[in-house]
Formats: sequence, structure tokens, C-alpha cells
Amino acid sequence: MIDNLKVFPCLRGVVGKWVYYSTVMTAEQIARRINTAKSIREADGLNDYLQRELGKNVNKISKYLINNEWRMFNSIVVGVFDGIPDWITFNLDNIDRIADASPEELNYLSDSIGMLVLNGDEKMFAIDGQHRVEAIKKALNENNKSLLDDQYPVLLVAHIDNNEGKKRTRRLFYDINKKAVKVSGGDLAVISEEDIDAVVARKLYAEYRHFDNGKIIALTSTANMDKSDVTNFTNLLTLCAVAKLIKPSNIKSNNWNDVDVNTLYEIATEFFDFMIDNVNEYNSYFLEASQQIRYYRSENPNMLFRPIGLILLAKLYIYFKNNNDLDYLKQNINEIDFNLPGRHYNLIVWNRGRIEATNQDVAYLLTLYLLDRLPPDMLDGDSGLNAKFGLATKGAIALPEKVA
Repeated sequence: MIDNLKVFPCLRGVVGKWVYYSTVMTAEQIARRINTAKSIREADGLNDYLQRELGKNVNKISKYLINNEWRMFNSIVVGVFDGIPDWITFNLDNIDRIADASPEELNYLSDSIGMLVLNGDEKMFAIDGQHRVEAIKKALNENNKSLLDDQYPVLLVAHIDNNEGKKRTRRLFYDINKKAVKVSGGDLAVISEEDIDAVVARKLYAEYRHFDNGKIIALTSTANMDKSDVTNFTNLLTLCAVAKLIKPSNIKSNNWNDVDVNTLYEIATEFFDFMIDNVNEYNSYFLEASQQIRYYRSENPNMLFRPIGLILLAKLYIYFKNNNDLDYLKQNINEIDFNLPGRHYNLIVWNRGRIEATNQDVAYLLTLYLLDRLPPDMLDGDSGLNAKFGLATKGAIALPEKVA
């Protein structure tokens, strides 16, 4: 059986002082051969902690493996010790297609392409990818057939099982997990096919008629808009946040289908249509074209053209929609002063020339209060508007008068 194979197709490479061997293993081979990294821990207590931490994500990854036919992993980094794998290079001299290669090129290819022979006595443990290894084992136990044809990428590195070797391997574990640059939120929004919020945000970016094929939606790495950006209405990450806020409870973020995507997209377009039709600032920009982004973001700061303002509108829209009260919102929304500092959000959203993003919850409660729709139990108490407003403004100003 291939799962008992001791010879693996392999690429050999070098990064810094590490020599690594890149190969593929089946789920059975990984389950049988690779353990967690307990052998490099200084104490059993640290290993126990590692095992507890592993449990938090293993179930999630296991379900991903079983349920997603488009599953894919990056390479599992594996330490090998107590055995010396045999590296066998290929003889490439007689391959016609590379006959024109120089001796240096042939030597490079011969050193990099070959087979790795494992004698079966080696001890192997995951340096990076421990969650994936344990999830593969769990998925095999729960649904053996779904993973039988998988071939997972594995990088093998030599581990020396002494104090200095353990220190070196722990340093590698740290470098991979802590020093490596993580994918930014903006990049995830661009590529994610797991999160329906990102899928719908990209659909809005590309298809919503008022966004001009995405030309006025910034692709930023973080949720903040660049201070110098006076041309884009918002960014993709804010569209993700809006989609998440207006998503019905029966649509799950990571377990969706095309019907769910179309449903959420329709809800999102209804939200943007409502705001563009009924909010004066949006009407002026999107429909009348009488004002430009520059007017609302630089010369006259307006929170509706910043992520915090669009997210506030999404929260309001869902609140009034769920209460069958959208007509009331339509009639009164323009009584709110969304200018910054303005008469309603000074020291809450705007404080001495900068956005107070941490006060989004206060801004939402305040807006409901201004519209005379704040439930009485949300006004007083430690978590009520009065307390939060006083804390945010340090008691410098009183609650403004209601507008409706």
C-alpha cells in the first residue's frame, strides 16, 4: 500500500542554515508518522498547555477537511530525528529535453530533485502545522473515505535531539509562527471563499450599480481609509463589515451556498439603495453628482464618508427594518448632523481632529436617542447611554436634544 511507502518524491532546498526536503504525504502517512512537538518542550506542563491550545481549532479544521472538496493547506513543517533519511538524486544527464542545459544548471537540478528514503525508525513531529496534523487524524477517524486521495505538502527539516538542537527547533517554530508576516485583513477580504461576508462584499464591489465597477471602493490592508484618499467612497473591508451587520441570522458566515450569497447581496443592495435615496449627502454625491468625495472628506469632514459612519448606518438600518420602522427612519434621518465635529457627535466620533473609533457603540445609542427610538432600558445603568456618553465626553457636554 502507498501508505506504507518509505520512498517519497522530493525537492531539496536551502534557506539560511536550514536544509529542507519538500514532499507530499497522504493523510494516512501523516497520521501514522507525525506527532505534535512535545519533544522540544522544556517541561510537561508546557506540552500540556500546547495540547489544550491545539483543541481549540482542531474541530474547525477537521470539519473543513471533511466538508470542503476544495480544501487546501500550506506545507506542514516537520522535524525529523533519531534516524537519517537517505537522499537519492536523479541522474539527469540523459534527458533529451534538458540537453542544452549548462553543467552548472544540471548540477543545480540534480542537487534539487530526487527521492527521500525514510527507514521507518525516524521520529517525526510537526514544528508548524500541529493543528492541521491533529485535524487530519480526527477527520480520518470520523470520515475515512473523504481524505484517502489527498496528498498534503510537507517540509522535512533535521532536528537534533539535544538541548542546543531543541533550542534551534524552538527558534524555528517561533520564527514561523510569530515573525512571519500574516495575511492582512484587506488581503483576506480579496481572496476569501470561506466567509460569505467577503464574498458578498466583492460582489458589491464588482456589480453594485452605484460603485462604478469598484472604481470608488479602495482596496486597503486595514479597515481605515487613507487620510489623503479623497476619491474613494469607502473600502472593501467596510463592505465586509456592512455585510456582516445586515446578514440574517439564518445565513451562516462559513457554511453558505449560492442562494445565501444572492439573498445577502439583495439585502445589501436594498440597504445601499435606501441610504442613497434618502440620505441627503449620499443623494448629492451618487444621484445628483453635485458634490465630490473631496468635499465630504477633506474640506468639510462628514462621518458618512468614513467607515465609522457607514457602519453606523448599517446598524440603524437593521434596527429600523427589524422593527418595521424604515419609513420613520426615512423621514427623520436627515435631521441628524453627520458633520464633524458638528452638533451631535463632537467628542463622541470626533475629538480634536481625529476619529474616535472606540466610541462606535456610543454613537449608535446616541443616534437612536436622537431619533427617539432608544429603548428606556438602554438609557440608564452602567451600560446605558448616559453612562457611556458621560465617560466618552468626560462630562464636558450634555446629551443633545432629540431631533424627532
